[in-house]
Amino acid sequence: MSRLFPALDRKLVGHILRNGVRVGTADELAFEVALALERMGLINTTRRQFWRCAYRNDPDYLERLDRECEGIIEVDDPNKAYFCPECGQPIENVIEKKVFEDIQISLDPNGIAQYVSETIEALKLVASVEPLTQGAFLVLLADGRSLKLVVLDYAEARYRFASFYFAEPSLYVVVSPINEPVKHVLEERVYVQLWDLVSQDALWLAEKVNVAAYPVPDRMELASVEQRFDDMLARDNGWQYFEQQFVPALYAHVCENPRLVGDYLGQLKRISDTVLNFFTVPIGGAGRTDLRSINKFKMMNEVFAGNAIADAKRFVQSTLEQNHVSKILLHLMTDPQKPSRAIVFLSTDQVRSSAWEAVMQLKNNEGYWKIIVLTKYMILELLAQLDALNLLETD
Repeated sequence: MSRLFPALDRKLVGHILRNGVRVGTADELAFEVALALERMGLINTTRRQFWRCAYRNDPDYLERLDRECEGIIEVDDPNKAYFCPECGQPIENVIEKKVFEDIQISLDPNGIAQYVSETIEALKLVASVEPLTQGAFLVLLADGRSLKLVVLDYAEARYRFASFYFAEPSLYVVVSPINEPVKHVLEERVYVQLWDLVSQDALWLAEKVNVAAYPVPDRMELASVEQRFDDMLARDNGWQYFEQQFVPALYAHVCENPRLVGDYLGQLKRISDTVLNFFTVPIGGAGRTDLRSINKFKMMNEVFAGNAIADAKRFVQSTLEQNHVSKILLHLMTDPQKPSRAIVFLSTDQVRSSAWEAVMQLKNNEGYWKIIVLTKYMILELLAQLDALNLLETD
């Protein structure tokens, strides 16, 4: 069996690649597939032993008040008293009951990203694969073309959304069937499913990569739009223009073009139940980071809701830090107009995990986005979707 192309059962892999799924050791085929996925680094497993409240072959089966009860009692100390969590009936003589065993699945984002990049890099048409950020890679082909390799379930906004709004050549990898996008959303893009990677061969994947390396037709190139944005900031009056003219002009453009705003939000609403509507951000402090998902549709609805102040931040050489968030919150709380939220416009995509954690903690406490961070990419996406690229011209 090939390490990168093990040709596992596609249907079983699709069932197993879900956080929280349990696979019983008695299901030998599924159990072996799960162990193979664990050896590949795609999942972690936790073993559990348990009794069933009502199991036909147990000596106490006829004594059960509810012989259809599906309660499960985890094995701990056979000498202590047990009660079924479903029906409440005591479980006696547990030492005589059959012990079942299963494993619980948890997906490993780092292991998945590593496997995906190694699998793509092993293809003959690929020259190299370079990591960009969590869940995103730059793939250079032997013929000189390039594309982004994006693990949809874990990628940040720039890489998750770029080929939906710009001409970015991208190959999307969908990890879990729970997050499988509806087909019409991806009909113009090239994507593969993780359970296909472990069940198909290298020739099949190579064809997917080859097709994905062509730009999406009739779209603006993200690099050209970003260059115009950077040129605006590089001019002598770049920072002043960004803070004093660009942000107010963008607000005015939004107010003057409700139809464009409605069309953009409509696009997001159509994919609101798919993985394509969410993007991940790192949260945590020193020595501890985790990933959290942000619902883009709900966040952008609040961006356009009004009653907000705009904090334009130009952290070109650095990163949005937690102490910046504290200052923005103070500004918000002391503003005499009593706005409900602050929208932070960044000229960079760099946001410290502790800053994201502070922003999301505020949301959890308040029940809405009290501080909304629009990174550089998100601003570029808005400019393109709202026909506002002319705002980048300072002359």
